[in-house]
Amino acid sequence: HQWTNRPAFIFPLENMIKWGMGVPLGIIVWIGFAFAAWQTVRGKFDRHLIPVVWSGLYFAWQGSQWVKPMRYFMPIYPTLIVLGAWLLFVIWDRAMHKPEEYETIKTDLDYVDQIGKWIAARLPRVPKLLGGAVAAMLIAVVVVGTFAWAFAFSRIYTRTVTRLAASQWMQQNIPG
Repeated sequence: HQWTNRPAFIFPLENMIKWGMGVPLGIIVWIGFAFAAWQTVRGKFDRHLIPVVWSGLYFAWQGSQWVKPMRYFMPIYPTLIVLGAWLLFVIWDRAMHKPEEYETIKTDLDYVDQIGKWIAARLPRVPKLLGGAVAAMLIAVVVVGTFAWAFAFSRIYTRTVTRLAASQWMQQNIPG
C-alpha cells in the first residue's frame, strides 16, 4: 500500500525538494538542471553533458520504478548540486557586468549562454550594485535556507524515539 497511487516522477521530485535537499536548494538545483539540459540539447555538449545525462537518465530510470524512496536518488544529488551552484554563479556573474560586457567575457566556462542573455535583456538599466545585491540575496537565501533546513532536519535525532519514550513512561508510571 505504501507505493500505491504515487505519481511516477512527481512523487520523487517532490520528496527530493521537500525532504532531501530542502526547498531553497531543491528549487535552484532543478532550475539549474533544466537550463543545463537546455544548453546541452542546443549543442553545448562540452560543459554539461556528463552531469545532465547522468542525473537525467538516473532520475528517469529510478523515478519510473514502482518503488521510489528518496534514498535511491542519492547518487544524483552531487551532480544536481553542482548544476545548481553553476546557475547561482552565472546569475552572480551576469549581475556584476554591464550588458555590453557580456559577449566579451571569456573565462574557462565561456559565459556566452542563454541564461546570461535572458538576465541581460531584463536588467539593462539596473545599476551593477543593485544587480549584485539581488544576486547576493539569492545566493544567501539558498545557502542560509539550506543550512536552516539541514539543522532543523537533524534535530529529529536529538530526541528519544517515541516508542522508547512511551516504554520509559510506562515503566515509570504503570505498576508491574
